[in-house]
Amino acid sequence: MKKLWLFLALVPAILCGCDPTEELSEGMEPVDLGLSVKWASCNLGGTVATDNGGYCAWGETLFKVSCMQENYSLYDEEDGFTKYCTNSAYGTKDDLSQLLPEDDIAAATAGEGWRIPTEAEWQELLEKCTWKWTRLNKVPGCRITASNGHWIFLPAAGNRTNALVAEQSGGYYWSASLDLRFSDQATSLLVEAPRAELVAQPRFMGLSIRPVCQ
Repeated sequence: MKKLWLFLALVPAILCGCDPTEELSEGMEPVDLGLSVKWASCNLGGTVATDNGGYCAWGETLFKVSCMQENYSLYDEEDGFTKYCTNSAYGTKDDLSQLLPEDDIAAATAGEGWRIPTEAEWQELLEKCTWKWTRLNKVPGCRITASNGHWIFLPAAGNRTNALVAEQSGGYYWSASLDLRFSDQATSLLVEAPRAELVAQPRFMGLSIRPVCQ
């Protein structure tokens, strides 16, 4: 699978700044950015835009405190990856490359049509909105503004491996798309000043989820 590297020159804008304190609505609401899908106003497991929310491994439907390959439910020590495998060198080949609803934590827990965004939907968000690295209510992250003036905020929530949350210098968000070359990885969004890019991450790692809906 071709990696997408979107740096400052390829994104409409990733700028540095500092927003004033804002009153944030509570609850996960759909935000219309004029794109093919509506984006959630906060991370899954959070209540306002600045909340980190929960961390989950790719293809699992529960938030986890400890995220390791040894406790990843779609991996067997002897047989390798037991689902979502396009390369037999990594496990049981089934050619599934997009999360099914039963393995999508947003679809399983949030209801009302919510799901994890695909790689293509993340790419659309990157290309068609303005990205500004900033602080919202003292929380670092990216404010993403559409041409219609609506916006969402992705906090620098870090990631979870083992039982530790990495330093919050950036945000890491799962897509629903498997890495087609390396079946032990899936595509995620990494956002940190001054760049945003789609990168592959090991499937067992605990990343944030920003759901979408139609």
